[in-house]
Amino acid sequence: MILLQVWEMEFLFLGTVTKKCKIEKVSDKIFKIVLTQGLNRQIRRMCEYLDYEVTKLKRTRIMNVELGYLQSGDWRELTEDEMKEINNMISSSSKTEEASVVEEKSKQAKPKRSKAPTKNDFNKKSASFRKSSPKSKRSNSSFSSKKKRW
Repeated sequence: MILLQVWEMEFLFLGTVTKKCKIEKVSDKIFKIVLTQGLNRQIRRMCEYLDYEVTKLKRTRIMNVELGYLQSGDWRELTEDEMKEINNMISSSSKTEEASVVEEKSKQAKPKRSKAPTKNDFNKKSASFRKSSPKSKRSNSSFSSKKKRW
């Protein structure tokens, strides 16, 4: 089946090559899809690309946390085992503070660009331009220097 073949391969999705996902056909119209890298609306967009209609989509777990019978908007406390497993999964990833320090260092290493022109720079240039340009309508005696009030 096309769906199973395409999804079990890496898929170029919105300019990103996604990781492989697992697909299990539950019935003629129901599939169980396990994403290893879930992007925004990925399943819906991939189905649309393959001319499949998604009539219902249900999230059953997030990482190691089985959602069970939680309804939309409901929540539950994580168990101690779930927290331990999540902490083990993310232990090798960089912490937010550490990642920020690395980003700041890389920003400092880049050569600095020249400063953007300031407001005064534009005024000086435009003033010198006006002096050298022919008289404009503004110098015409019929021009009113008062601003209209709306």
